[in-house]
Amino acid sequence: MVASMRERQEVRDRIADITGDTGTGSILGNLMKPSGRPAPANFSKLATAAKAANWAGDVDLCPDYRQVRNDLLAGSDQGGYLQSVLIQDTVEQALLDNTSLRSICTVVRTWLAQSLGVPTMNGALKEGSIVQIGQPAANQADPVVGRANAVMTAFGSGQLALSRAFQQDSPLAVPAAVYAVTSRVARIQNRTFTLGESSVQQAGFLYAAPVKVTTGSPGSIAADEILSLVGSIPSMYAKPGVASFMCTLNTYLVIRQLKNGLADYIFRSSGLDEWRWTINQHMPEIAAGSVPIAFGDFSKVTIVDFGPIMLQKLGEMRAERDEDLWQAIGHSACVLRDAGTHPIATLQMHA
Repeated sequence: MVASMRERQEVRDRIADITGDTGTGSILGNLMKPSGRPAPANFSKLATAAKAANWAGDVDLCPDYRQVRNDLLAGSDQGGYLQSVLIQDTVEQALLDNTSLRSICTVVRTWLAQSLGVPTMNGALKEGSIVQIGQPAANQADPVVGRANAVMTAFGSGQLALSRAFQQDSPLAVPAAVYAVTSRVARIQNRTFTLGESSVQQAGFLYAAPVKVTTGSPGSIAADEILSLVGSIPSMYAKPGVASFMCTLNTYLVIRQLKNGLADYIFRSSGLDEWRWTINQHMPEIAAGSVPIAFGDFSKVTIVDFGPIMLQKLGEMRAERDEDLWQAIGHSACVLRDAGTHPIATLQMHA
C-alpha cells in the first residue's frame, strides 16, 4: 500500500533524526529514482534509519532498491553494498561448469513430483517399402515403444559457513557462496548420472550403454579401436556435429599423443578431430577392464530437473559466531533413451 504524504513526511523526519541529514527529502528521492541509478553514499545509514522507522514496505520504492533494503534489513544493519548480481545466472553457470553432461545432454525441467516417464522407441532405423499399384504394402513390424522412468533423487551440497562481516564487506561474497554450494550439487549429480548409484535407482548412462569395442591391450588404446567405436553405432547418431566422445582429461591427452611408426601425431590425420571431445571428470581412467571412452549422440541422455536448485541461508544455527550457513538442494534424475538402437556405445579396456 502506498503511504500518504503525511506518512512519508514522518518517515523523512525520523530518517533525519538518525542520519543528521537535513536534506533527507533528496535521500528518499534517490531511492525513488528509476532502476539503475546508484545508491546514495550514506545508504547504510539510510537502512538503519528505515529499520528504526519500521519501514515495512508502505513507501513506493522502485523494485531494485526495495530488494536491497530487504536484504540489508534481514541481517545486520552495519553497512552493505548494492549487489546487482543475478543469483539465478550464478546457479545456472555453476551447473554448467561442473556437470559435463549438462553441456551436451537434453535437460528438461518439470514440477511433477517423484518421477517422470521418458518415452523411448527403437523405430529410428526402420525403412518404408515400395508400394506397387494393386499390390498390398509389405507389413512392417511395429517399433518397440517403451518408457524410461526418471526417478527423482535429492542431491545436497552440505553446509558452507560464511561470516556476516565478509558478506557485507564484499559485493562478491554472496554470489561466491551461491556458486560454491551449487557446484557441490552439480558434481555429485555428474558422478551419479555418469556412473550410477543403485541405492537411489540411478543407472548412470555409462553402464546403460552397450560395450561395442574392447581394446587389445589392458593399458593402451589404438586409433583404429577408437574409429571402430565410431562405426559401431548407427550413422545417424555417429555423424560429426551430432556425436561426441566423452572421457577424462588424462584419457584425452593420451589420445592426442597417439603417433604412427614415424613418430608423427595422428590425432588429426586419422580424423579424430572431426568430433567433439567432452571432458568428464567422473569417467573411468584407462585401466584393465575399465570403460574410459563413450561415443554417440548425447542428446539421447535426458536430465530431468524437478524444479530449480533450492538455495537456503540459515542464520540461526551459527549466530553465536556471527556466521550464516549456505546450502543448496537439487532434485534431479537422468535416463538414457535407448530402446535398442544404441545411440551411445562404449570402449572397454582388455582385462
